[in-house]
Amino acid sequence: MVRMATRRQVLQWLAALGIEPPLLKPRVVAYEPRPARWPRELDLTIAVLADIHACKPWMNQNRIGRIVDRTNGLGKERSYHLSPLAGRGRRAQRGG
Repeated sequence: MVRMATRRQVLQWLAALGIEPPLLKPRVVAYEPRPARWPRELDLTIAVLADIHACKPWMNQNRIGRIVDRTNGLGKERSYHLSPLAGRGRRAQRGG
């Protein structure tokens, strides 16, 4: 009986080969919100990282480092991480 590879297995194989499929590449999206009472002369640039799954098996240290380097290179004044930092479940607890 032939078993099909799961989506997770294919992504892990690609990651092991150093290949990042386009849908997994981090995107930089620029927004320019202007709150009603925000002074026009006061600019604030922030970087927001959301749901990056920075743990095995989804990411290794090199990939996390590339995301950090890219974020640091954006010229922002503040950075925020909107995802849980601690892993949960069997996979996260045993390191992948």
